[in-house]
Amino acid sequence: MKNNTADTTTITTTHTTTIIMAANTTITTTALIMKKVVAALAIVIIKKKVVATGITSNIGVARGNLTRVVSGFDFKI
Repeated sequence: MKNNTADTTTITTTHTTTIIMAANTTITTTALIMKKVVAALAIVIIKKKVVATGITSNIGVARGNLTRVVSGFDFKI
């Protein structure tokens, strides 16, 4: 009777790696979108010369939270 332990372990490891890669891709995409949104908002605020301390501080908090989440996956925003 053949022992299939090694085969099972390989399949499990590959499957787990694929899930982690998919999660990393999603987070990277989200981070890039957020980065572009923050940049776009900053450009709009500068062009309109609006004093928007509240808006910019909220963006800063959101960006800080996103950085903490993404930094767990070794990405830099």
